Amino acid sequence: MAKTSTNVKINNETRSNIIKLLESGTHTRKTISKTFDIFQSYLTENKNTKKDTGGNRPRKLNPNQVTWLQQEFDNVCSQFLKVLQGRIRDAFQISISTTSIAAYIDKFNYTLNRVHSITKKAVSPTMIEPRKTYVINFLRLLNGERNIYYTSMKQDLIFQ
Repeated sequence: MAKTSTNVKINNETRSNIIKLLESGTHTRKTISKTFDIFQSYLTENKNTKKDTGGNRPRKLNPNQVTWLQQEFDNVCSQFLKVLQGRIRDAFQISISTTSIAAYIDKFNYTLNRVHSITKKAVSPTMIEPRKTYVINFLRLLNGERNIYYTSMKQDLIFQ
């Protein structure tokens, strides 16, 4: 027996034909469950067209508040979403999720990136010089000027 989908799309002409068949008494609910639902809708609401789907979900922020959010974000674009969430709560007494704030910011055609802090040690000259040497040697390797060898389990690299 074939399994039927619960989200079958039925056009208005087919709906009218189903209603005519069920009014004539040739079909029952046992044989056609989806058509029975359409017929019930016709009987209760006198409607033979498809119901509108979806809805109009109200937005958390009105247009003035969205403008305020954009100006606030433009002033200090390195703010964390949690900070913006607190500022919105303080300014408008509205509870809004960071996901919703990110969605509003996305509509401004801005891109959000995660911020990672770097220790001072990572940007010291003693750390930068070995990285620079590695990159230079790696670029030479890509150009075919050198060979690369792994020397230990730590995978120390030797460029020759």
